[in-house]
Amino acid sequence: MPMTHFDLTGFLPYQLAVLSERVSKALSSVYTEQHGLSVADWRVLVHTAKEGSVSVRDIHRTVNLEKPRVSRSVSKLQDRGYLAKQADETDKRLVKISLTERGNAVLDEILSKALAFETELTSALSQKDLDRIFRIAGRLHQKLDSMGTDPTGNGTVATADDTGTGAARKASGPSPAGLSETDEGN
Repeated sequence: MPMTHFDLTGFLPYQLAVLSERVSKALSSVYTEQHGLSVADWRVLVHTAKEGSVSVRDIHRTVNLEKPRVSRSVSKLQDRGYLAKQADETDKRLVKISLTERGNAVLDEILSKALAFETELTSALSQKDLDRIFRIAGRLHQKLDSMGTDPTGNGTVATADDTGTGAARKASGPSPAGLSETDEGN
């Protein structure tokens, strides 16, 4: 096909990128306007809350951010009193990061608004459509994994649940790991 006939709007990677950027910008208002947090800060807080005590390396591997960005975010969040650092008991070279009471309080406030945002956004979809989107996203993650696609160079590719954006899925529907190979998009 000659490039002059290429329609970007019909190119799936473009549509996914545009949708992702729009959703991310809209959601970021939940934590940026009131708390001055970045996307990286949001991901670090959510992942740390999920894991309890975690290293920068663990965060970097899971939330699909470059290690320097994670390190800057951890430092910023520690300076604000949202995170605490302590030496790992088994390996003193490692530092473990955990949420402080203040960090938990801020995250609780943000999560209630983030979940309300998700509810409003997904109100345009039926539960069947929403479940299908998560199954399809899971398949695309699996395909990218099999292709060796790793934009951060760290050996893993984050999934929706890893980044904290799939929090409601755990309670109300299937996660990307719960894919049905026989789903025909019904």
